Amino acid sequence: MYRSTDPFRLFLVVWAGQLLSKLGSGISAFALGVYLYQKSGSSSSYSFLLLCAFMPSIILAPLGGVLADRVDRRLMMIVGDIGSATGIIFTIVMLQVLPDRDWTIYLGVAISSLFVSIHSPAFKALITDLLDEKEYAKASGLIQLAEASRYLFAPVIAAVLISRISISFVLAIDVLTFVGAALTAVRISKIAIQRRNNLLMESFSDGLACGIRYILANRFIFNLMWLTS
Repeated sequence: MYRSTDPFRLFLVVWAGQLLSKLGSGISAFALGVYLYQKSGSSSSYSFLLLCAFMPSIILAPLGGVLADRVDRRLMMIVGDIGSATGIIFTIVMLQVLPDRDWTIYLGVAISSLFVSIHSPAFKALITDLLDEKEYAKASGLIQLAEASRYLFAPVIAAVLISRISISFVLAIDVLTFVGAALTAVRISKIAIQRRNNLLMESFSDGLACGIRYILANRFIFNLMWLTS
């Protein structure tokens, strides 16, 4: 297990792995979009791929948030990374077995995005397990940077890669980033999640309803989430 006397340094180890994972996801999404567009000449294929890449994680994120309040967040991150890698591996295999079936690409990307909805809330909530309140703002900024990297930096990297190597090798790089991210989470000592008594008493559906009511009651937060989505 990874041990450090500096909690923020421990956070940086996890963050570095997740940054690579986010970059890998962005590279895959962009590279597959270009691959489909070159193959079909249809911009709708590219748009639908992006929908499969991001929509499941957006829609299911509230469920992941409720789950992150009740189970080991480290375990959620590991499962999320491994599951996302499985979706990409499925895509690689289908590109070899059924190269003319675009639906296999959409399915593989959607599976990967589905597990992101498990991983992302746990990663963001991990701040409260590792750090003091005075470090929350700094850590939140780094997490936002990691989230934005798949939109800002990944397309540039993907453009360079797809001009030099095949799409399967590009996806294999993404798989390696997921594995690396999972290993950084494994090295953390098991985190004891501090749960409030009312969280232990609430059912899963009650916890979800409570979160929805809180967002609807705070107009500024609701508008911000709507704009971001």
